[in-house]
Amino acid sequence: MAMVFTDFTPRRYLIHWLSSAALVLMTYNPFGHSYYHWVVSGQGSVVLKVLGGLALLFTQTFTLWWIISSVGRIGLAAGAVIWGLTSYEILTWYPDLSPVIKHLVVQLLLATMLAIGLSWPHLRTRLTGQIEKRYLLYQGKAEKKKRKYAAIRAARRAEQRARAAAARAAAAQAAAQRAAAAARAAARAPAMQAPIGSIPIRPPTPPIL
Repeated sequence: MAMVFTDFTPRRYLIHWLSSAALVLMTYNPFGHSYYHWVVSGQGSVVLKVLGGLALLFTQTFTLWWIISSVGRIGLAAGAVIWGLTSYEILTWYPDLSPVIKHLVVQLLLATMLAIGLSWPHLRTRLTGQIEKRYLLYQGKAEKKKRKYAAIRAARRAEQRARAAAARAAAAQAAAQRAAAAARAAARAPAMQAPIGSIPIRPPTPPIL
């Protein structure tokens, strides 16, 4: 468990940042190729739009849930304030930027804040050397649930093997009973019917005149 939170590298943060940037730009971007532009264009299948929107909403919800579980609601609010003030300050420094670049700067800053929120447990563990108790509890619950499901699967397999063994025993018993019945029937056959050669043949009596 410790390796997961202490072995944090810039490569992992880059992966988080690229994922966050892809999520933000897929939702809306100033280039006209996003889910928002796809919906307002009125083109394409409605079913595909609904499915794409649900997938995007699920990803956004999961991302926000992970960030809130890491930094809390106060941390999320503080991050939103930092993002807004930083965006305003940068846009104030460069007032001559085109609208496309302005939108892109704001969205990339948002992706940066999301990446920091996603990486916050790793960064905190890297800086303090301590793993939060709730992650250990989550890990313990996951291990306990895994052992529980493994025991249930083992019990089901044992029950299936017991049923198969009982079925095989019942089939063997039925075959033995049929063999015993056939043997008893073969033993009673000579007593009920004598062979043809054992019956004496008498000569015919002459007719009486």
